[in-house]
Amino acid sequence: MIKGVVSIAPIRQAQVDVRVGRAGGAEITVAAVVDTGFTEFLTLPLATIQSLALPATQATRIRLADGSYTAVDEYEARVWWHDDWRPVQIQACEGDVLLGMAMLVGHLLSVEVVASGAVAIEALE
Repeated sequence: MIKGVVSIAPIRQAQVDVRVGRAGGAEITVAAVVDTGFTEFLTLPLATIQSLALPATQATRIRLADGSYTAVDEYEARVWWHDDWRPVQIQACEGDVLLGMAMLVGHLLSVEVVASGAVAIEALE
């Protein structure tokens, strides 16, 4: 089970720590906001992607919450997920690190939506 917490201020967000890197290379742990409106795997700021030397894969268009579209670059990475490395596509986006629905497929997400509430991501078997 992956555990996290709901942040206190300025807004409440469900957050989990995620270890990310590339095969045979550097890795870091980032605090990721669980975003059920984000359909992909994970976002990282470009500076973090560059520090990990993640290989670029493609550019893609994504639809933002306001309905507009923007182009983003995607990178190949891996995430430590339920005691194993999982290959994922990372999208370069500034701001909060987002963990999206593609990471949550086959999982149960539980969030106690109160300050410092528990966040849990359990694999469905």
